[in-house]
Order: sequence, then structure tokens, then C-alpha cells
Amino acid sequence: MKEGKTYKQISEETGIHPGTVGIYGGKLKKAEMEKKCFNGDRHLCRTCKYRASDARKGCDYILITDHERGCDPSECTKYEKGVRYREIKTKGKGK
Repeated sequence: MKEGKTYKQISEETGIHPGTVGIYGGKLKKAEMEKKCFNGDRHLCRTCKYRASDARKGCDYILITDHERGCDPSECTKYEKGVRYREIKTKGKGK
């Protein structure tokens, strides 16, 4: 894949089923992405206090702070671990 070959070409050269090549190729691409980016697979978003509600995916940083995040999610510099911000505001007030 690093040589620019397609999954089909690799499959024909190695005798491995194209689906198997695709599975492992996808895993390699994901690993490369994680090496390049601090939050490449967006795993930090799940524990960030600015994460969006379950109804929609994304980041509520701009809604909470009135400022743009100014970075790509995979290279986020605004991450803060904690309880989702809106849960903090409503805690103890009864929903």
C-alpha cells in the first residue's frame, strides 16, 4: 500500500482474498493516522467536557465558550477531561 498498490493488486500478487487485504489495510491506515495525530481516532472526544450531547455528535466548545475551537478534532488543543459541561450545569437541579 505504501508503494501505491491497490488492494486488488496486492491480493493477486499474494494470493490472499481481497476482503482480507482490505481488512488489514484498513487497520494499517488507522494505525498510521493515530501516529500522525494526537487524537486521530477521536478517542479523547468521548471523555472531553465539551463533547456534544448524545443526540448529535461533535463538539460544543463554541456553544459553551462563545469562541471557535480553531483546530481540527484530530489535533484538538481544547481537550479537558471531565463530566460533559451541560451535565455540570444541571447537576442537582432535577431534570
